[in-house]
Amino acid sequence: MTSMSSSHGWHDVRRKPSGKWEARWSDETGKSRGKCFLTKVQAQKYAWDMANNVLNVSVGIAATEKVIREALEAFLDRRINPKSLALYERYIEEFLRQFPFLTRLGQVETKHISEYDRWMEARGRNPGGRSHALRPLRTFFKFCMERSWLTRTPFLGFKLPTSTFKSRSLSPEEFERMISIDPRPRYSGVDAVINDALRLGRLTMLRRSQVWKLTPQDFRAPDQLWVEGIKKQAGVWITLLPEAADIISSRVEARAPDQRIFDHWKSADAMKQSIHDKACRVGLKGVRFHDAGKVTRVTELDAAGFGIGEISVLSNTTAVTLARFYIQSNRQRTFDKYKEHFSDRPQTEGRPKLAQNEAETMLPDPIKPNESKDEISVKYGSILNSRRDISAYHNFRAHSSIG
Repeated sequence: MTSMSSSHGWHDVRRKPSGKWEARWSDETGKSRGKCFLTKVQAQKYAWDMANNVLNVSVGIAATEKVIREALEAFLDRRINPKSLALYERYIEEFLRQFPFLTRLGQVETKHISEYDRWMEARGRNPGGRSHALRPLRTFFKFCMERSWLTRTPFLGFKLPTSTFKSRSLSPEEFERMISIDPRPRYSGVDAVINDALRLGRLTMLRRSQVWKLTPQDFRAPDQLWVEGIKKQAGVWITLLPEAADIISSRVEARAPDQRIFDHWKSADAMKQSIHDKACRVGLKGVRFHDAGKVTRVTELDAAGFGIGEISVLSNTTAVTLARFYIQSNRQRTFDKYKEHFSDRPQTEGRPKLAQNEAETMLPDPIKPNESKDEISVKYGSILNSRRDISAYHNFRAHSSIG
C-alpha cells in the first residue's frame, strides 16, 4: 500500500483480495472514498487527481497569489547539483523575461508555455533544444504544486516537443570521406586526429564522451581498455581488436599517464563541433561521431549475421536498447534466413501447389507400385494414423495410377 497525506487530506492505493487496485482518498468533508482499477498505475493517478481536486477547493485562490520570485528563490535554494542549478536558473529566467507582466504563480497559463515554445522555434531552436529548455520550467511548477503554492500546473495539456532526428549508419564510401585528410594546412592537423578518433569509435563502439576521456592509464597492453560508464552504467574492461590497439598505442607515446590521448580537444563539445565541421566539409552534414562509430558498426554486425545477444556483448549495450534504437530487422531478409536453415522446400511464387499424388509428397519414402495395402499400412502406419487418413489414402491409391 502506498499513501500520501497533507494538511488538507490524504490518498492511498491498496490491493484488494480480488487482485484489483483500490484508490482511496478523503473528500472535502473528510469522508473516505474509494474506487477500484485493474492496474496500480491507474489507481495511483486517479487517487492523486481526486486528492488534488480536494486540495484545490481547500486552498482556494490564496495559493495562486504566491509571488513567482519568492517561489523561484525557494526552488533554487536546495541541495542540488550546481550544474543543474545553473541550468534551471538560466531557462526559468529566460521564460520570465518574455513575460515581465507575470508576477504571481496563478497568472501563468498554458498559453504562455505555448508562446514561449513558439518564440524558441522562431529563433531556430530544434525540438530537442526546446524540450531541454522547457523541462526545468516544468520541474519548477511541479515543485510549486508540491508546496501547495499552485493548484494547477500550466503544463497541463501541453506536450513537450520531441526530436525528429534519427541516427544513420554510413556506407563504406561515406566513412572513407569522413576519415579522409584534407591536404590544406588549415585542416590537415585536425583531420589526422579525427581520423584516429572515428576509426577507434567504430572499432570499439564507444560513445564520443568515452573516447574523449581516454588516458594512457586506461590501456593495458596488448589489448585491454578500461572504459568509463555513461548514463549510470558501471565501467568495464573491453578487449580491443589489433587495429584499435595500434591506434591507442600510437597516441599514448610521450603522454603522461593522466593526460588524455585526444587532448587536441579541450572539451567533449569541442570534439563534437570539430566532427560536425568535418561532416559539412565532406558533404555529409548532420553526421555525428555516434553515427560514424557505433551505429555503423552495429549495423554491419547485424548484416553479417551476428545475433542481438552477441552484439550486446561486443558493444556493451543491453539487448533492449539495441532493439529499440539500433537494429531494425529487415523482414524479407529475416524470413529468407529462416527458410534457408529450416526449410528443404524451394521457394515458389504465390501459394505453393500440391503435387498430383499428394500422399507421395507427404510421406518420407517413395511408394513402390507393387506394394500392397497391408505393406503400406505397416510401413507408413504411424504417420498415417497421426493424420487419421489411412482409409482416405487407400481410396486415393485405388483410383490412382499406382498398383
